[in-house]
Amino acid sequence: MVVRYILAVSVLLQFTAAFLALKLIRVTGRRAAWILIAAAILLMAVRRSITLYRLASGHVLLQPDPTAELVALVISVLMVAGIAKISSLFLSIKQSEEALRESEEKFRGLAEKSPNMIFINMKGRIVYANEACQEILGYRREEFYSPDFNFLSLIAPECADLVKANFERHAKGREVPPVEYTLITKEGKRIVGLHTTKLIRYEGESAVLGIIADITERKRAEEELRRVNRGLKMLSAFNQTLVRTMDEPSLLRNTCRVIVEVGGYRFAWIGFAESDEEKTVRPVAQAGYEKGYLDTVHIVWSDTEQGRGPTGTAIRTGKSIVCKKMLTDPRYSPWRSEASERGYASSIALPLIARDQTLGALNVYAREPDAFDSEEVKLLVELADDLAYGIMALRTRAEHERSEKALKTAWQELKSLDELKSNIITNVGHELRTPLTIANSALELASDEEDPKEKNMLLKMAENALSRQNIVVENLIEAASMKPHKMKLPPAPVNMDQIITLVCDEFIRTLKKHDLTIELRVEKELPLVKADNTKLKLILRNLLENAIKFNKKGGKIILKARKKDGVVEVCVRDTGIGIPKDEQEKIFDRLYQMDSSTSRVYGGIGMGLAIAKTIVEGFDGKLTVSSEPGEGSSFCFTLPIYE
Repeated sequence: MVVRYILAVSVLLQFTAAFLALKLIRVTGRRAAWILIAAAILLMAVRRSITLYRLASGHVLLQPDPTAELVALVISVLMVAGIAKISSLFLSIKQSEEALRESEEKFRGLAEKSPNMIFINMKGRIVYANEACQEILGYRREEFYSPDFNFLSLIAPECADLVKANFERHAKGREVPPVEYTLITKEGKRIVGLHTTKLIRYEGESAVLGIIADITERKRAEEELRRVNRGLKMLSAFNQTLVRTMDEPSLLRNTCRVIVEVGGYRFAWIGFAESDEEKTVRPVAQAGYEKGYLDTVHIVWSDTEQGRGPTGTAIRTGKSIVCKKMLTDPRYSPWRSEASERGYASSIALPLIARDQTLGALNVYAREPDAFDSEEVKLLVELADDLAYGIMALRTRAEHERSEKALKTAWQELKSLDELKSNIITNVGHELRTPLTIANSALELASDEEDPKEKNMLLKMAENALSRQNIVVENLIEAASMKPHKMKLPPAPVNMDQIITLVCDEFIRTLKKHDLTIELRVEKELPLVKADNTKLKLILRNLLENAIKFNKKGGKIILKARKKDGVVEVCVRDTGIGIPKDEQEKIFDRLYQMDSSTSRVYGGIGMGLAIAKTIVEGFDGKLTVSSEPGEGSSFCFTLPIYE
């Protein structure tokens, strides 16, 4: 009875196992394998069912072994449990696969709608690329998925090493933080991307999920903001320079320095527009990387080929000229080679206009093509306008200071002239009155004198006094005829030796009176000179008058004359008081005397040397002085030889 129950349970379990096996066909999709397993179990169940029937009907000759049937029951139980477990496992796997499939579908749905580029890279190949990858990079999906497509071909050369290093880190199972690098589209356009990657499992294998956000516009906006901020800092620094600088050259130099150092430009220079025939642009200040650029280029502002560049055009038209790309701009062809060698890629020329006058141009050069956007141009135009205003303000201030200084000088000169006028009136009156007084007294005494010898002496005294007055009058007449500028005198052949002898004879009595001796050192057979007899006498008289007047008692005068290098040189040297170094240039000025006491101690009106110099230079000669205080003076003049 027990055996029949065991057999019945065993048969039931086997049929259950066969049923579960058939269900696994739907779960696993493996029809053949599970049909064979189900068939085998069914055959076992049928066999056990036949045995159970026979046992129930009494047709079994040999009773089944209870132990064996119990083992078979256990096996059936285990079979049912195993198939049920397998069914559960396969069902779980199927559910996971369906969930994964749904997840992938959601991922693809989101990825396709994402504005960011999303791709999956597996073993160096792109196995998925969303719509944004196609739109932004310009490749079709078929091209991305091709075995021949190289992911690194999307990367700018300067970023390739960074990308390779990140892939190597991923290959070692390490995560990589987000990084910016430049991508190259199919058309060759460069875009900046923020690349975020993560290790994932894709189709059962390790892969890299990449998300690239196109931040090109954001970077451009950041760059524009950086430029504007840099421009504002530059303008602020320039304004400080404008306020603090007190002279024009320093303002020009400091402006160029601020543009380069604060503004970040490669080179800046300022040129002034000259009014010469060629209309040259003259560089006056510069800063930055120049390397002889301004020495190699020739820029004018005339309407010629050399004047149609940015600088010349800006000066000529009064408008700012931007050269976006020097390598292609035809206006820059005369200077393109030199500019390219120094790394200049773009430039702007800004006219310096003040009071409706174009002074010149401010030129700024950048390393990058198209470096000057509208905001930057506005800032530079403002800087150029302020610079032009500053230049004119400094020039006005300088002119004011010069006028003020000239006014002060004129006032001082006026005061000096007033004093000089008084001195001249006093000196001339004295110089004219004294000889007349002496002559008048001598003549009165001579008229009453009966002794012929004494009478002759008094008459000679009157004659000498009148001769002295005659020299003063001659000097005054000569001074009145002199012009302020150098004048040309008509030359005639003059015998220098003869004139020297005549003039020296005039001073014999005067020399004896002052206890002085004169030594003549005149070369024999001196050639004739280009001069005038009367004026040459006046020169020698004035020089001898000075030599006598400023000599020491018992002193000596040496008069030398010689032929020298196509001229005749005459020197009058004395052993008198000498002339200080700072006075030696002034003594040839009209009406100049070393001090007020000199006029009264030594007499004279301060015209003799000025007259002598004017006459000598009128005959193309020169009059010079050499002197040491306390040791005497030497006056030398030259006159050209008459041929």
